[in-house]
Amino acid sequence: MRTGKALMVAAVVVFLGGVALAGRVHQSLPGDKLYTGDGGNAVAKGQMETSKVEGAESGQVARIKGNLPQWGYVTCWFGIPAPQGSSLVRLRIYVDGQKPAKCFLYTSGKDGQNLVGELKVPADAKAGIFVAVDVPVTAKEEWSGLIIKKAEKSDLPGPWIDTVSVVLPD
Repeated sequence: MRTGKALMVAAVVVFLGGVALAGRVHQSLPGDKLYTGDGGNAVAKGQMETSKVEGAESGQVARIKGNLPQWGYVTCWFGIPAPQGSSLVRLRIYVDGQKPAKCFLYTSGKDGQNLVGELKVPADAKAGIFVAVDVPVTAKEEWSGLIIKKAEKSDLPGPWIDTVSVVLPD
């Protein structure tokens, strides 16, 4: 009987975990459509590089170049502001097996820049696959920008980004 209860509890935990991750995509951008601080395309301005990868939504992925200095950044500007409250930033990352530079995410809106968290690629992710990295956001005001900052002094590039999405709770 204890095994039955344990399985029931495990099933409830898995179900509730799935509910917590549920949501609807508010909007998305391909990784090669990120911008520099002055508003130019980050790929065209040399802050990001691209690579063709099978399975990428736009056919290619993009990453911050290794020569971007510490605290250098790229931005995502969303046309429709995300409302205040809880949401997720979901990055679809292509794992190439190399260690990426440490990067932090910040939202940008009427109340300035707010640290959201670190962009961490799962350590156990296998090379050659895409993974979804969800970073929770709790915003006091609506926001329409996301800033990705290189948070270390190194020549490591950032992770390969396929898409950046804002996910709102159902």
